[in-house]
Amino acid sequence: MRDYKASIKELKESGITPLYGDYYEYEDFPLEKEFSEFYKYCQEYLDRDDLGFKISPARLYYNTHTGENGVAYLKDKYSLVEIFKGQSLN
Repeated sequence: MRDYKASIKELKESGITPLYGDYYEYEDFPLEKEFSEFYKYCQEYLDRDDLGFKISPARLYYNTHTGENGVAYLKDKYSLVEIFKGQSLN
């Protein structure tokens, strides 16, 4: 499985930009561990071929939008899941 930075790099090189905000690079930010673990869990699930979804290649990423939401869509050859980062609780 590719790591988050590699996935973002791949999407940028393919000309794909988030629908809302920019890509959220969560390293050294609050909840880094939670963002990383959730990304790994979801991306591993999306990468499975034994479920019959026929969505390959599928990529999940976070955006910088502070709402609590997400969107799934098709763009070029990709099935994309864009998750809003939400607001930090300070």
